[in-house]
This record gives sequence, structure tokens and C-alpha cells, in this order.
Amino acid sequence: MKTKILFFNLLIILLFPCYSFSSHLAGGEISYIYLGNNQYQINVKMYRDCYNGIAPFDDPAVFAVFNHSNQLVFENAVILISVDTITNSPFNCLPIAPSSICYQLGTYQFNLILPPVVGGYQLAYQRCCRLSSLTNIISPDRTGITLYATIPDSVYIENSSPVFNNLPFTLLCENVPFTFDNSATDADVDSLVYSLCTPLNGGSMSVPAPDPPSNPPYDSISWLPPYSLSNLMGGSPFTINQQTGLLSGTPNSAGVFNYGVCVSEYRNGIYLGNTMRDFQVTVFSIIGIQENSIEKFITSYTGNNSNNIIFKISPDLYINDAEIIIYNMLGKEVGCTKNINENEIIFERKSMAVGIYSFRFFNKGMLVGTSKIILN
Repeated sequence: MKTKILFFNLLIILLFPCYSFSSHLAGGEISYIYLGNNQYQINVKMYRDCYNGIAPFDDPAVFAVFNHSNQLVFENAVILISVDTITNSPFNCLPIAPSSICYQLGTYQFNLILPPVVGGYQLAYQRCCRLSSLTNIISPDRTGITLYATIPDSVYIENSSPVFNNLPFTLLCENVPFTFDNSATDADVDSLVYSLCTPLNGGSMSVPAPDPPSNPPYDSISWLPPYSLSNLMGGSPFTINQQTGLLSGTPNSAGVFNYGVCVSEYRNGIYLGNTMRDFQVTVFSIIGIQENSIEKFITSYTGNNSNNIIFKISPDLYINDAEIIIYNMLGKEVGCTKNINENEIIFERKSMAVGIYSFRFFNKGMLVGTSKIILN
């Protein structure tokens, strides 16, 4: 049986013709929950670059279901239910992201009834195009995206897919090591195996929003040499722990880089399917950030073996409603002192443990600079 639900696709094209060729997508992922009686809740997360991108999320967005023989069995145009701005986290070198880093999460959700079939089902959504300034793929402004997930065949049809536990990281710093928890949770407690994978292409300049999405199998994006799956961003190669999903590496050049993380699902040693997260991350050079210029304003600080951290501000700087905010190395704020009008600032250390922290110094509402503190 083939069912088709269409919501004003022609009207959207007529109203927003300039959006058809805009580069804005940052990635996405599809997951699903088995509700019983052959019913599934499909959950889709789409990510867009809200600083460089012009086009909004598709509303509605067209999703398709294919059988094992790659034939279309269902098509659904789904309304966007929410849009949220992603907090730029974690920061492994900067406490606050530059204003040029902005990502949004668009969420879609719908239910499907899918009777058990031999070979199972394939879920897909396609859209062109990606951000034109992507560093590690060929012709990114002409390269689209396919979000893809599979529902296993009739033997294991009562199955929910893995769901990633954390939103993707958005910002890294050049030549600074990082580690990120890219793990997922499986409602059926199936065994999960993590790997880096190449994202899928989809859509085109001529057909930016395929209706319906094209039939599988799908082509992968093309890496731009010297980048590859084993060299995603240069520097120390990115690796992911197959059992824990812990992603780590050290990028050695600034830019915007695409990558994919796949979660393979097994039950009693039998492969059930694959869930992919497709995303881009900005690697930022800290050269030019006002870390050196702050030295002439914050002349010294003490905090070792003391209950307080004392900042001494140069008498040459007129203090007016100054503010110091301290962050740990994951970018989480751990303390703040506001409305400062003196040249010596006493900050209660409280429960701040031994380690490296960052702080930002504002004066008269303007950022003076950032620097680091080492507490012993």
C-alpha cells in the first residue's frame, strides 16, 4: 500500500524561491520508537547554520519509507514542531563562542503504521545544500544531505533505534585536544557499536528538496584531499571508542568540517540496523582573541592556597560596572562577580577545585579580554 500526504509544496516553492539554492544545512539524524501494534514514532532532528545560512527549515519536510527492495511505500509531509538554538558546547579553549558561531535545531515528529515485512524498511529525508565554506568536502554548496535510518525485518520488527544522548558539539579550537561523549541509549538494551562514517549526499541544485526523496541506495559525500574518513580535520586523527562512543582528537587547522558518527545495533549477535548523525563543526583559531591585551589591565591575581581569588586591575583603567566571569575547561560558568567599581576584586573560590580555568573581563559592558587561571 502506498499513501501520500502533501501539504502545499507548490505554494512553498512559489513563496520562497530564493531558498531553493541557499546553503544552510549543518546535518541531522533520524531515530524511532516502537509504540506497539506495528506503530512507530519517528523523531527527526535537523541542524542549520543560523549565522551563514539564509533558508529556514523546511516546513513541511517530506519524508519517505522504502522497502528492502528500495521501492517507495509511504511518503509524508511533516510540519516543523519546534526550533531551538543550540548552546555552543563544549568549549575546550574558549569560554564563550564567537558571535559568528550559531546553530539551530529543528524537530519533526510523526507516527507510522508499518506491518512486518521481510527485509524491513528504510527511512529517508533529503535536502540540498550544505554550507559553502565547508573545508573538507568537494563542492559543499552543491552537496546535499540524506538523513537515513533502517527498521529491521519481521523477525525483529518490534525494535526502537538508538538515540544520541547529547546534542553535537559545535566548536573546537585549533591545536587543542578534545574529548566528547557521542554515546547513545537503546530502549531495547541492544548492543551498540560506534564508528566514524561518511555522511550521505542527497538533493541537488536543480531539485533541492526531492518530493519524494530518491530511492536508496544513496551516494556518500566526497572528501576533499587530503581529508578523508581517517583524516577528518587534520592534526591528530579523530578516533571513536567502539564501545563507549567517546570521540577524541586534535584538529590542527581552522575551518568548518563535516563528519559522521554511526551507531550499529545488534541483538543476540544479529545486526539490526544503523543510525547516523551527520554534522559539521567549526574549528576556531584562538589567534586574535584578546588574551594578550588583557595583561596590561589585569596586572596580577592570587588564588593558590587561599579561599579567595584576588584580581588586581591596573590603576590606568577607569573601572565602571566591571564584571569577571570564570569558566571551567568545558565552558561551564563556575563563578561571576558583577558591578565592580574598584581596582582590586576579591572573588570567593568556594568549591573551585585545583585545575585550569578561563575568565572573561568586561568593563562598561564591553569585553576587555580573556585569559586563563591555574589554581593549585
